[in-house]
Amino acid sequence: MTSSLSADNQIMSIVKDINSLDSDTIIKKLQEAAIDFPTDPRPLILLAGEYSQIGATDKAEGAFITALQRSPDYAIARFMLGLLQFTSGRSATAIATWSELSKLPDGNELSLFKRGMEFLAVDNFVESAKLLQSGIKANTSNPSLNNDMQRLLNKVLEQISLSPLPVSTPPLAIDSSMVEMEATAQHILLSNYKNLH
Repeated sequence: MTSSLSADNQIMSIVKDINSLDSDTIIKKLQEAAIDFPTDPRPLILLAGEYSQIGATDKAEGAFITALQRSPDYAIARFMLGLLQFTSGRSATAIATWSELSKLPDGNELSLFKRGMEFLAVDNFVESAKLLQSGIKANTSNPSLNNDMQRLLNKVLEQISLSPLPVSTPPLAIDSSMVEMEATAQHILLSNYKNLH
């Protein structure tokens, strides 16, 4: 209990400082927290967000993977890792990462987002849009994630409107607005720190 309380205090202190300190300092503090609390995935998830923010995608992916080694059932970490992979142009890797999310209940927002992204990976924009919309509606605890999913949904709906149905639509290009989601991983995690518990 003391270790958990101590971890909470140290992580909260870092979260408070995150906007006032430079990335190098934040990264160092999060790395120290990850060492100090070797079973707690939260410092690593925040570290992954910080790495994403500075464009260090490989390091962000490594931090997410280490967080999942510490807590394999940590659904938001698994979803964010897959999202990072998807927006990096590795949809097959993302789908493999998300496979564990199939264990979540059907109405769970991460399950719905995962399924929507899987349909997006095979250019089924109509089904993707339906599932992303359902995920946004089901998600009442993470507004930052909803903002990112809404931006993605807008791109999917744009693709649908550009193509006559039922003709197959052209592949959705991963453009800067989708890649921008990768950089917002930090904001999602920080603004919803309470959900890391």
